[in-house]
Amino acid sequence: MSFRAINHTMGYTARPGRDAEAALYHARLMACEACIARFAHECQPANQLCSIVARPIAGKCPHSRWPGEIGAAPPPTPAKIPHSALRTPHSPLRVGLFTDVFAMGGVERWWLSLCRQWSAGTKITPAGVALTDRGPVYLPIVAEAQRFAPLYCSKSRQIPGARALEVDAEACRALAARCDVILSWCHSDLKPLLGDFSGPVVQISHGEGEWTRRIVGDAYVAATHFAAVSNAAVNAFPPAIRPKVRVIENGVDLDRCTPALPRAQVREAWGLAPDQIAVGYCGRYSPEKNPLAAADAVAWINANGRARLLPSRSPAIAVYAHPHFVTDSAAGDVYRAAGGRAALIPEEASRGVGYYASNMPAPSIPHSEYHTPYSICVAPDHMGDILAALDVFVLASREEGGSLGLLEALAAGVPCVVTPVGAVDDLESRFGILFTRVPLHPTPAQLGAAVLTAASSTISRQRGREMVFHNFSAARMAREWEAFLLNAECGMRNAEYATSAPTDSALRIPSSALPQAPSLKPQDFP
Repeated sequence: MSFRAINHTMGYTARPGRDAEAALYHARLMACEACIARFAHECQPANQLCSIVARPIAGKCPHSRWPGEIGAAPPPTPAKIPHSALRTPHSPLRVGLFTDVFAMGGVERWWLSLCRQWSAGTKITPAGVALTDRGPVYLPIVAEAQRFAPLYCSKSRQIPGARALEVDAEACRALAARCDVILSWCHSDLKPLLGDFSGPVVQISHGEGEWTRRIVGDAYVAATHFAAVSNAAVNAFPPAIRPKVRVIENGVDLDRCTPALPRAQVREAWGLAPDQIAVGYCGRYSPEKNPLAAADAVAWINANGRARLLPSRSPAIAVYAHPHFVTDSAAGDVYRAAGGRAALIPEEASRGVGYYASNMPAPSIPHSEYHTPYSICVAPDHMGDILAALDVFVLASREEGGSLGLLEALAAGVPCVVTPVGAVDDLESRFGILFTRVPLHPTPAQLGAAVLTAASSTISRQRGREMVFHNFSAARMAREWEAFLLNAECGMRNAEYATSAPTDSALRIPSSALPQAPSLKPQDFP
């Protein structure tokens, strides 16, 4: 008859002093699942009630010697039991993240979106983030993550509110001891950081480029499961691993993409004229992102295209929204690329609640022609307001995984100029034309012409909004990750107990040796 131990142990709650602990209860039911008497339909005392007979601390079965009984195989030792098997029944799955970097990129937004969604449910809870000593951090984003779970790091990081240990490896192991599942990003030497953790380890690919390939290519050997944020990101794994990779596409917080202020009010606060084309980039300041593409497009439009195509308009303007663009070096790059005129919009003008870390001072660049600059850098406050104030969004990356910035721009209904990277081809093959394209290494002329095309494009903005709303929300992403992680944990637990449950036939009583019920005839009944 059909009997699955896992169906009963998932809902098991031990009564103190009366019932067997969860690990022992599961080991007993695994023995029942393989019981000869059950296979022969001869399990008279329990039949479908093995789950009840196995509950008492001193429970016994006449057909199968359970772990803990005299002559039976010893129960699995805690070192061999995965962390997931020891968690309290009915409690949520505890998921932690290992990472080198916690700044303000897509991975951080991905984790925060998952934390928000999981914290509202009952099946998964964020256990924390373990941060190595290798990469940068952005303290406001760290603080946001600490609202959901602790951050573990070395003392040298000096992060306020963090659980600091002597070295980063100890921090990773401290988090692992409190997790049922580990998500890994950025670790080429992952195995030493895991310690004796024996639960599922999911190696994730968030990109398709050489850097991601190198990291994933070294770290995958310590992982038990594999995931990627797009079909393109799967290619970061070695060919032999790719068939095993689960693709879970990114999703965005829709409320983050919804404006809280009117478009005209935001543009006026930035000092933009009503007829100015605002060309925006919201993302990491990193070479592979080609962040200066928006400024290059604006420089070409103002030098070449405006007089011919937009004679009555004010100069086009490049808008940058990211904390890195309030540093001297980044803003100076934008200033030069955009044609020599720029402005840093003060915090009070951009709603006054933008983040400025103490180690990111405002740039000391010339603020000529404040009301008609060629570029501005704004505080990354509410992204919905920033996106609504733009006319075109530019993502001219040389490589991508599944860009959250691009999905946010689509959700806000902003026309997008893109290079053919990441999920771009996949999205258009499924949902139709969504973008204005430029080559992988576009020239300023190609960027400028594409921006002018996109600004007057007939491509439906509503199509992008509906696509994101129905297919790329953070809620959908969290549900898919929830199902994937619960299945991964459940599968490893079954495999562990399948190998630890007694299988020696000498420990079982053959059906021929069982007491036989008396043979009754019709005349024996009154």
